[in-house]
Amino acid sequence: MDYTDIVLDVVWTFAGEIGAVVCLDKVVFVNGDLKVMRSVVVGGYIVQAVWVAYTLVITTKKDVQYVDILSKPQQAYCL
Repeated sequence: MDYTDIVLDVVWTFAGEIGAVVCLDKVVFVNGDLKVMRSVVVGGYIVQAVWVAYTLVITTKKDVQYVDILSKPQQAYCL
């Protein structure tokens, strides 16, 4: 993470083993010890993110995307 990142929210899986630091234009996955596991850039400005099992569903101003710890963001629905 960079000091210029605008953090919107931090969301955790149900068991609390994986977290997502939701920034304005990217998501940083962290483990339970707050060590960075992966960072992904999301197209569009993020409005909200929520975990559904181990998949993070991201709402942006133009679409809905989903991503897990191993994949890149995929568009699920266009607004």
